[in-house]
Amino acid sequence: MKKLVVYTALFSHDPDNLIYGDIIHYQHEKNINVDYVCFTNIKQLQSNIWDIRYIDEIWKDARNTSRQFKVLPQKYLPEYENWLWMDAQCYFMYDPLSLC
Repeated sequence: MKKLVVYTALFSHDPDNLIYGDIIHYQHEKNINVDYVCFTNIKQLQSNIWDIRYIDEIWKDARNTSRQFKVLPQKYLPEYENWLWMDAQCYFMYDPLSLC
């Protein structure tokens, strides 16, 4: 099995101001068989766990932009065979591999 990617998206109409939430900053050990990717237009968003991928283009609105990434992982993450969407405000209590 190729690596699993857990991915999310967090976009704002005004990325220079504070956003309505932050990405979950995990406290547990990172699993080497799972990659974490966050698509965002918020330059100040940083993480030691998540691979932050900056996207400058906003489609119709921030919500629809997030949905583009949510429903088309094969387009935006073609290097993976297995994708697991996670809302930016959720926290896994279990190893994501066990969910697949």
